[in-house]
Amino acid sequence: MKFASPMLLCCIAEQEFFPQSSAITWKEARNHCEVCYKDLVTLTPENIRTIVQNLSSDYWIGLRKSLNTSGPGPAMPWSRWANGDPLTFQNWYPGRPVAKPRAHSIVCGCGGNGVTQFSTVQTVTGSFTDQNVTGSFTDQTATGSFTDQTATGSFTDQTATGSSTDQTATVTPTTLPTTSLSPSDDEDGYVEDACVALLSFGPWVERNCWELLPYICYDDRFYGNISVTDLSSNSVALRWSAGPGNISSYRVEVKGDFNHTVNLSNLTYELVNLMAGSFYSVQVFAIKCERDLNSQTYAFYTMPGNVQNLTVTMVTETSVSMNWSRPVGNVGFYKIEVAGQPDLENCSTTENGTVSGLTPGDLYTFHVITGVTDKSKWAERVSATTYTKPSKVSNLTVSGNQNVSLQLSWEAPKGITTGYRVTALDLNNSTLYNKTVGQVLSVKVTDLPPGTELSLSVTALANGSLEGDPATIVGFTAPGPILSLNLTSTTDSISASWFVPPQGKYELFMVELQLKGSNENRTENSTSTTVHLSDLKTGAEYTLTVYTAKGHLRSQPVVGSTFTMPSQPTMLIITSFNKSHMTLEWTPPRNVLQTAQYVICVRTNFWGHSWNQTVNSSNNFTFDDLKAGTKYDFEVRTKAGELRSDPATVSQHTEAEKREISLSMLCSSQSALHCDTNATRKDVLKQLHEYFNEHLKDFVFWELKTDSRSGAVE
Repeated sequence: MKFASPMLLCCIAEQEFFPQSSAITWKEARNHCEVCYKDLVTLTPENIRTIVQNLSSDYWIGLRKSLNTSGPGPAMPWSRWANGDPLTFQNWYPGRPVAKPRAHSIVCGCGGNGVTQFSTVQTVTGSFTDQNVTGSFTDQTATGSFTDQTATGSFTDQTATGSSTDQTATVTPTTLPTTSLSPSDDEDGYVEDACVALLSFGPWVERNCWELLPYICYDDRFYGNISVTDLSSNSVALRWSAGPGNISSYRVEVKGDFNHTVNLSNLTYELVNLMAGSFYSVQVFAIKCERDLNSQTYAFYTMPGNVQNLTVTMVTETSVSMNWSRPVGNVGFYKIEVAGQPDLENCSTTENGTVSGLTPGDLYTFHVITGVTDKSKWAERVSATTYTKPSKVSNLTVSGNQNVSLQLSWEAPKGITTGYRVTALDLNNSTLYNKTVGQVLSVKVTDLPPGTELSLSVTALANGSLEGDPATIVGFTAPGPILSLNLTSTTDSISASWFVPPQGKYELFMVELQLKGSNENRTENSTSTTVHLSDLKTGAEYTLTVYTAKGHLRSQPVVGSTFTMPSQPTMLIITSFNKSHMTLEWTPPRNVLQTAQYVICVRTNFWGHSWNQTVNSSNNFTFDDLKAGTKYDFEVRTKAGELRSDPATVSQHTEAEKREISLSMLCSSQSALHCDTNATRKDVLKQLHEYFNEHLKDFVFWELKTDSRSGAVE
């Protein structure tokens, strides 16, 4: 039988759930689930709400009244799920399951020969072996298999279905002993062989296991790993984990500079004819009953090729420029190393580069290495050697990075200089700063755009205008601060959002969260202009600080504070009370600070009194000077700054201080002796009771009763 592709409802605790639309028996449903999934679904308080959201009919679930389970002794009914989990959660429809009714007796007569005569119309289904059945059957339907039997009686208007062997039928009217039958389906709804169906709105009912219903399977989410060996510039060997259960095949999907899909039955595969320095992603899907399990994934770069034709194109006093030919395949970037001076290392994304800050007249060896984008694979070094020219400034450095300025410093070259020309260019070679200065060795470069990568140059001047070769370095201005920090909160989380300045670049945002009055803090990085911080204390004040970051540079901080929403206290009870005192106690909300505050509101409708009380760091409070016999309504709310939680409520009467008041009423009537009847007294008492109940309700203690001797009302 081929089933429709399942709809994935949810994934809770690493389980996936698959409703099946075909209607089959419970046993057939379980067999299919065991073959193609894990088993029929096991329901828990955590998954039932999600599962029933998209149901439109009744479904078999993995619960049956009687299941074969291992262990000593007989299995208890309704004790375990199909997968063996104990039944720790139930959600029966009201009145379900139906208890087994008492057996129905069929009145029979008994003869001296011990034979049975049925006096009612029966339907008998079963298998009888080596039995002696004697009697008369009238208007009956018998279905079964009869072997080695002797049947004596009269059969009238009967339909018999089955096979019989060595039987003898003799007409002998007799009497019958009393017999008890237990039908499989009782008129009250009892089902002997019962399986559980999940109604579309969530409750459970028992149904006959042979009925045809759609069903829900579950499976454990599969996780596997792909390993890689023999990785080169154009090939790689793959191996992956075997899938669980009856896996028919594995589908390997490769994406990169070309896409490739292959179906295999084994766990290895070799990829060939790949491109050097290229990124490839591999997904392996285990296929089970025409269903893709969770994929195993792996991503890698092939080894990049070596640069070709490395050539020195220009030499200055403190820099050397080079170019080279792009290797076959793809290139992420090129790294230029200076032998013996790792601090001069830099990177390039083009087939040329310049190393600055060298010593004039010195001999240098340069290495150019091809790398992939994530720096996980490197080619072999290709080298070039040359001398620098003299008379160039050295040790050009950048410091004091601000969002619109930075500090540029250097050491004077050998020889005579009359000043320096300082320039700053952006990546588009647009001039952002160009000034000539005197005999100084440090300049603050200003009026720069925030968050910008800059090419900074210092050129020594002789005779006021003669320029040597420039010394160049790359620097960054710090990004600008964020704008309009907005904070919203729930009981255990804070969401922050902001705007970024229209100018400048950034890489990420650094968010620091500090719980006020404690050392508890948290730092998170985000590339989005929103961040959600969860698992926080309820009803607590937090300070949020946001920085814009680019590389190691940070903007000026923007700070905001807010409270998480307070949660409602629970289990509000009256622990003790008397005529004038009453003590409240409650359970603090989960994950609340020990220093939390609570606002208690008490009121009495009868006296019209109402007042509030704030309680610090406690979960109980005693009210005194209360009025006896009065109903008081209490509310307890968690307080966080100006915020208040929903209330926990409770009501209680103080003990009554009883006083008796007698009422005597004079009755007059035109009818003789009308006032002296019991009906009149009851009517007066009823009216008095309704009057007091309307005006006093249960706000204070009161009681109305009649003196049976005098008829006076007390």
